[in-house]
Amino acid sequence: MASLDTDILNDLTAALRTSGAFAHVELGGRRAEAVVPRASVLFERSDTFPSEPWPTSRWVRLQARVLLRTRSESPAQGQGRLCDLAAAACDAILADPYRGGRCVDLPVGRATEVQIIRRPRDERYPERATTLDVRSPEQELCLTVRCHYELADAGAFPVAARLDDDDLFSAGPCTFELGAWRRETIHRGFPGLLGELVFDLGLRGRPITQKGRLQADTAQGLHDLLAAVAAKDDAQLHTLTDHDGQTYTKVLVESFQPAGPIQAGRNFTCDYTIVYRQLP
Repeated sequence: MASLDTDILNDLTAALRTSGAFAHVELGGRRAEAVVPRASVLFERSDTFPSEPWPTSRWVRLQARVLLRTRSESPAQGQGRLCDLAAAACDAILADPYRGGRCVDLPVGRATEVQIIRRPRDERYPERATTLDVRSPEQELCLTVRCHYELADAGAFPVAARLDDDDLFSAGPCTFELGAWRRETIHRGFPGLLGELVFDLGLRGRPITQKGRLQADTAQGLHDLLAAVAAKDDAQLHTLTDHDGQTYTKVLVESFQPAGPIQAGRNFTCDYTIVYRQLP
């Protein structure tokens, strides 16, 4: 299990303890069977997904189960208490969906998701997978908790993308799309001429589109980074270096467009698109 997975599970356990709804909260097995109401946080699995827009990061989904158990004098009273415990557990877990900045909202899921999936299968009546045993005053309920975070792949590219000698893009991933060079020509035809005359007016520029994500530890740091990139839109020619070490000279910044509002998670992030024009 990754260290970040362990930190998230510990954070879930701490959130349930601070709710005040449980006499005992444990991470892992059932060490205190007799103590109720009880919540047990159990690791289930960790799945990794490729990050579609950015080749230098991965998305991770940590899935855990939270087993709730209570006991009462009557089955009906036990069901009511179990519903109250489930509501308290959901409120405690979702009070900080970003788990202290460890998790983020991703296309594969929100930072923290909670779902009541089923009541644990009764050992005496295994066919009762989704129903309560109304004859038993001891009740159990299982929550599925999914937490999502992003990992950056260190060493995915030999160098960080740069504009001139300024290190502006190493804090986040980015991709480059190179357009084709365009040659300007004039076509003329005359009566009695088989074919046409083509006048070469020379090679024109080509577009280079850079899409990526800027990130910083603080909101002010991210604003400063956005301002530094925007300052490169100064009608001057620059030198662009991509993350493979390829250099493009005579590059003009045509537009710099942040793609949306600043997002807060483990840090502060903002996606962007830069359109360059490289001159021949």
